[in-house]
Amino acid sequence: MSRFIQTANVRYHLKLYNFFELYSKISYDRGGGISYLVYDMESVEELKTFLEEHREYVKTLDLAEKHEREHSKEPNYLGWRWFDVRTEGVKLKKLVINDIIKINFKSNSATCYLLKDRTRTIGALIYFLTGPQTS
Repeated sequence: MSRFIQTANVRYHLKLYNFFELYSKISYDRGGGISYLVYDMESVEELKTFLEEHREYVKTLDLAEKHEREHSKEPNYLGWRWFDVRTEGVKLKKLVINDIIKINFKSNSATCYLLKDRTRTIGALIYFLTGPQTS
């Protein structure tokens, strides 16, 4: 089941928690109209469960999402590397195995990664960076 969250609602919740930097992550607008963040709730729950067991990856995924957002308009963007997210390659392997990130480019001197599903990652990061939200 997909869930649509209107940006205005997300903005309201994030203002309550004073996470203006996080708001900038999800306020992008693709068509000049109202922007929506769309994600599959089941996959977000799976990612939240993984991150609850492995809290050290929250910062890694936050830095990865920020890096991808900053470089998303570059035509030859291959992805981020281990030093961009301050995480060892051995730990990134666990994220690859759990289908959270993918290897986008590999050579003898570099390995570039991308998030598999950026909106799912944003949905899980909202939970961890703002805390559980009650309705």
